[in-house]
Amino acid sequence: MLSTIRDKATGWIAWVVVFLISIPFALWGVNSYFEGQANPPVAKINGEEIGADVYKRALENQRRARRQAANGKVDLSILDSPQFRLRVLNGIVQRNLLVQDAEDQGYRISDDQLNDLIQRTNQFQRDGKFASDLYKLALRSAGYTPSGYEDSLRQDNMLQQIQNGFTQSVISTKKELARLVRLQNQKRAFSYALITAKSIAGKFTPTEKDVKAAYESNTSQYRIPEQVQVSYVSLSVNELAKKIKVTEEQLRQAYIDNAARYVEPEQRRARQIFIKIDTKADNTAAVADAEAKAGKLIKQIEGGADFAKLAKARSEDPLTANKGGDLGYLRSGVLETVFDDALFALKQGEVSKPIRSSFGIHIIKLVGIKKEKKKPLKDVRAELEYEIQRKLAEAQFLEQAEQLNDLSYEQPESLQAVVDGLGLTLKKSAWFSRRGGTGIAAQPQVVEAAFSDEVLADRQNSEAIEIGSDTLVVLRIDGHRESKLKPLAEVKNAIIAHLRSVRARAEISKLGEQLVARLKSGADWNEVLGQNKLSAKQTKPLARDDRSFVKPSILGKVFKMPRPGPKAPTYAGIALGNESYALIRFTKVVEVDPDKVDKDTVASAKAILQTRGGIEYFAGYQKGLRDQADIVIHEDNL
Repeated sequence: MLSTIRDKATGWIAWVVVFLISIPFALWGVNSYFEGQANPPVAKINGEEIGADVYKRALENQRRARRQAANGKVDLSILDSPQFRLRVLNGIVQRNLLVQDAEDQGYRISDDQLNDLIQRTNQFQRDGKFASDLYKLALRSAGYTPSGYEDSLRQDNMLQQIQNGFTQSVISTKKELARLVRLQNQKRAFSYALITAKSIAGKFTPTEKDVKAAYESNTSQYRIPEQVQVSYVSLSVNELAKKIKVTEEQLRQAYIDNAARYVEPEQRRARQIFIKIDTKADNTAAVADAEAKAGKLIKQIEGGADFAKLAKARSEDPLTANKGGDLGYLRSGVLETVFDDALFALKQGEVSKPIRSSFGIHIIKLVGIKKEKKKPLKDVRAELEYEIQRKLAEAQFLEQAEQLNDLSYEQPESLQAVVDGLGLTLKKSAWFSRRGGTGIAAQPQVVEAAFSDEVLADRQNSEAIEIGSDTLVVLRIDGHRESKLKPLAEVKNAIIAHLRSVRARAEISKLGEQLVARLKSGADWNEVLGQNKLSAKQTKPLARDDRSFVKPSILGKVFKMPRPGPKAPTYAGIALGNESYALIRFTKVVEVDPDKVDKDTVASAKAILQTRGGIEYFAGYQKGLRDQADIVIHEDNL
């Protein structure tokens, strides 16, 4: 289609087209031609329109999240279905209702708070510091402008405040808490026996007719999927960085610019005698008492008393007293300013006057000094070289990304112009289907592009595809294989194995259900097992989330069974996924006393109740907003 348009858009036809489209431009201007088309509303919420640009970005983000969650193995048709699109739009509507209500209630995130959130985001940092270029590159990869991202982040934090408010307002009663503690910590003892294929007499052999019928009724399972092979070029920061030669001058300048990073500041080893001030007592009296104690200790030190022994005997700091008050080596700025100033004003072996901090009174002795040490350039050369290469490569990447887009678009029927213009290497993928493959085909974005109409049907270059934040790929189809049915002979053995497995599971489940019915009717457990040559395993009492038990489906079934009586076990069965069936004899429930469990267990249960309650309250709040809102959905624009 696109190639046909390009072929015909030359000569007199092109001039006629230009003349016709120039009329509306001349009469009303370019903007009027596109007005109402570029960003049509997809919904109106209480009079506020939601543009298609917001919807499309949310749709792409949801698709990307689904592909990543499924490790790329997702049916692309699902992500393009009307149901999926409407679900994304509903999420946008709900978010906007929340934002509108939050703003009406006066929730706000200040510019300083927003700036702090952005600067503390690891993705935007280099060497622990905010890097503006990484910030812009990351936003570009996600399809955001800085203002758009900042608005979204502001809204996210505003909504988090609301949700936290619901969670924190939940009040759980003592009865509710006790019930949950009992349920969470309840244990159950049981026996189980496994019925396997060995319990089934004879071996089922499917007939030729059975095999053919299974083949013909399940052709979708025996098809070789449609496959493509692509040629592609990739532009990446890493590859660009490898080609950059760093000069000695650049290294020396970077070393000077980053001098502070390579200086290990002076450290001082200190001992202290700490006297705590009782904040619950009268402040004046408490301070006076502490100062008096400190004065006596100073006199003892001045009289020649051993500081370490005195600290061990008299210091009220439980963490350091037994070590003679040893605080180890400290850098400036680690402790409170008053302590810091006093320590770094001392000379080797000198003892400070009593120092008052927010904790109490300290007497400090300086017992060691590690002088400031600067790493030489030779020790940090590799690190600096890598950083310079990355920084220069990122600048090149941004510049060449535009060239990549231009060259691949201007000559859409070949990648040679891109190869020649940017010095990239043309590569070829292995064959892969719509479910992806190996290498470059493991990237969901690549698979989606390869099977798009523009690339597959029109045989044009793809748009530049972003792989992470620092790699772009442009591809084109190199080969295409239609889906085809495998011959019966090729899949016959697999069909026979499948039919045998299905029959075995059915027979095992049938026998298991019969035995469970006998046990529930009063048959003896040991007698039933003996007649069917089964052996049972007895478990110790297990909690519902006990990971030491290797068959979680059996454990889950046990916790759904009714309680047994003192001498009346309850019975059940469950089909397992590996051609087996479990008979279960549930014998005992072990309860805990909620008043005797540890504080952490109670706190965990309380947190669960708060979270559950908060979710329920928040869901009710969201429903209320939606019920009262004036919402118009423009499904034609989705």
